[in-house]
Amino acid sequence: MKSVTRLTGIFIPEHYDLSIKLYRHERRFKGTVTIKGSSTSGSEEILLHARGLKITSALVDGKEASVREGKNDEIAITHPDIKRSKKHIVVVTYDGIITDD
Repeated sequence: MKSVTRLTGIFIPEHYDLSIKLYRHERRFKGTVTIKGSSTSGSEEILLHARGLKITSALVDGKEASVREGKNDEIAITHPDIKRSKKHIVVVTYDGIITDD
């Protein structure tokens, strides 16, 4: 079994709001997740697991953020405000494919 990095040492989530729209006949979905939490690392990055998702946008505290794919199915969300304060609201929109896995 593949080992997965625990990301709570970087960003500690306190609350999630999740919205998913299924397109069953097309075997795909779209969604948005809003995560309220605290950054702990002192960096400008928040890492999240996003296996099999295509990230279409990310906001940090209402401001557009950069997104890049990391290793082990992670995404790195980057914005200078992450370093400046501890509490954040992160909003990620994404697309995905429904699989039989």
